[in-house]
Amino acid sequence: MRLYGRKLILAVSFVAAGCATSHFTGGRAPNAANKPDMTDPYIWLENSNDPKVKQWVQDHNAASKQVLEGDSRFSQIADEARKIVVAKDRIPYPTQHGKMVRNFWQDQDHQRGFVRQTTLTDYMNANPKWETVLDIDELNKAEGKSWVYEGMTCLAPDDDLCLVSLSDGGRDEAEVREFQVSTKQWVSNGFKVPAAKTRVGWIDKDTLFIGTNMGPDSLTDSGYPRQVRVWKRGQKLEDSALVFSGNKSDVSVEAFRNFRKDSGRMYISQGLSFFEAKMFLFDGKKTTELPFPTTADFQGDFAGQLMAMLRQDWSVNGKTYAAGTVLSLPVSQVGHADALKHLEVIFAPTAKQAFQGFARTRDFLLLGALNNVRGEILKVTRSGGKWTRKPVKMPNDGTLTIIDSNDETNDYFVTYQTYNVPTSLYWGHGSALKKIKSLPPKFDAHDLIVEQHEAVSADGTHVPYFIVHKKTMKLDGGNPTLLYAYGGFEVSETPLYSGVNGKVWLEKGGVYVVANIRGGGEFGPRWHEAALKENRQRAYDDFAAVAKDLIARKITSPRRLGIEGGSNGGLLVGVAFTQHPELYNAVVCESALLDMIRYTQMPPGASWIGEYGDPADPVVAAYISKFSPYQNIRSGVDYPEAFFHISTADDRVQPGHTRKMVARLEEKGHHVLFYENTEGGHGGAADPEQTVHKISMEFIYLHRKLMD
Repeated sequence: MRLYGRKLILAVSFVAAGCATSHFTGGRAPNAANKPDMTDPYIWLENSNDPKVKQWVQDHNAASKQVLEGDSRFSQIADEARKIVVAKDRIPYPTQHGKMVRNFWQDQDHQRGFVRQTTLTDYMNANPKWETVLDIDELNKAEGKSWVYEGMTCLAPDDDLCLVSLSDGGRDEAEVREFQVSTKQWVSNGFKVPAAKTRVGWIDKDTLFIGTNMGPDSLTDSGYPRQVRVWKRGQKLEDSALVFSGNKSDVSVEAFRNFRKDSGRMYISQGLSFFEAKMFLFDGKKTTELPFPTTADFQGDFAGQLMAMLRQDWSVNGKTYAAGTVLSLPVSQVGHADALKHLEVIFAPTAKQAFQGFARTRDFLLLGALNNVRGEILKVTRSGGKWTRKPVKMPNDGTLTIIDSNDETNDYFVTYQTYNVPTSLYWGHGSALKKIKSLPPKFDAHDLIVEQHEAVSADGTHVPYFIVHKKTMKLDGGNPTLLYAYGGFEVSETPLYSGVNGKVWLEKGGVYVVANIRGGGEFGPRWHEAALKENRQRAYDDFAAVAKDLIARKITSPRRLGIEGGSNGGLLVGVAFTQHPELYNAVVCESALLDMIRYTQMPPGASWIGEYGDPADPVVAAYISKFSPYQNIRSGVDYPEAFFHISTADDRVQPGHTRKMVARLEEKGHHVLFYENTEGGHGGAADPEQTVHKISMEFIYLHRKLMD
């Protein structure tokens, strides 16, 4: 299965992961007291290789470890988290490769993990007989490296030849090597690409599409490939044929082939911005641009039809198609003057629905959607020149995720989960659906309930949020509450079962809240675009509204309310506690964007201009400076003592953002906790044990701040 569309390159995932208007008052309006401080005395902290920076990190790490690891409860939380993170009874999520099912697995004995496979029939059994294909721990021992497995791209339909991506410590930059599954060996004199943010895909067994770092002119300003080359086996990379070149201002350019028997088509994507792309058909010699708007999210082809989801309203041939609508167009019409007369609607969402993507089988599509932030799946077929849709019968009160599908058969896998119901894996074949595996309960949820409420934001918009708590929760304002949100890049935050969160937080009396603020994709492109660029403050107002609503309902109080977010969500909580320090007593801020005036100068920050705007423009800088956390730290303000967690190996969001934020907070007389892991990339952890350590530090911090 190939996932089409421009997918998020900023997000980070976490393991902790009636309408009432609040009348809570207090604190100050954003930036009411002083102008933002535009000086930048800590720019030196952006250089991870500077010995002075390394010493700064070591000193801060030591101080934070003394506080957090020195707590008598730290080892207990670590033990509880470890039992869940490395448990043998986790679901081994499948990917279908030819006649086999493969899985990447990590546990206590395999910290960096290994790729294994079994037959589809055996996978259905409770205890499949796995065959090891590639052991990353053994590879690291043999090569004296610290590789992190980043996945493999295999040549359909047999999936025997694969391009394996290996990252040093978890960075986005990865080395690519050719591997043969049947021999379990690296291919002698096979394709090999040095570490880079490479875009690569198969054309046939002896030919690749390749875009990688081949010198300054080969990359965009965002640090991604701007060229597409065709690379033949046995040919030097520098001799590969250049077939397409984008602009330096583009985000990224890449090419791929659809290997379905009824297709075989090749495409080139020129990413103009994070949310805009020109799409081209490529016949091996020339390109033909597809007639969809550049803002549309291309979804590939099926049954001779090109498919795309509209991010904005589109008026064509006297008809307007609303944002969020999924359209199709016959491939045969591309290049014809009247091509757009043949548009058809595959899916037109209601106000509460949002398209989440397609998965393809041999004979039908699976369409994932949200309905009021709960999952649904539709089986979409094309016959007689028409599209038909039929709901797949699954539980409709949680999250449904299409894990895998197969172009060669009608087999597919779907998971279902909620905040208090463990994940179950279903196998589908045609219209038949069968539960085949379930995650055992990881915490006591018998007295937990999940509710959905709404808060009213500053402009009157109703913002939904989920809350998980014990049935016996008293409305006295004394409940330790952790509020999480993301609010960007059209990412939807849906109900997920977290064993660690349940065990070390909910089971101990904590309350967990997830806010579906604007900037996300819970209600389609309109929900996302409502908080873009100059309207960014709406996302932050939404988050504050949920916090105030929790306080107004007497679920919690500022003394017992903590917030957590990472990456763009780290920016969110950074803004939250600098704009409304009176609302929170704990802040977990991970891998965060925090200096929004310089973010475009720290690669790949330029790729996110479509989300935030370009601060090189004085008009944009004016509105960004009003919320950028680094510029809005004050002296004499009672900020909560925040905990910042980052990785030196993060080459997606530069760790200098957080280091500078911490330094400025300290300069202004505020206490903070900071920890920087050397590995882990944007996720902050490279293996299960590092994950356990990260979780334990965060939750002991939250216990100390909110439960004590």
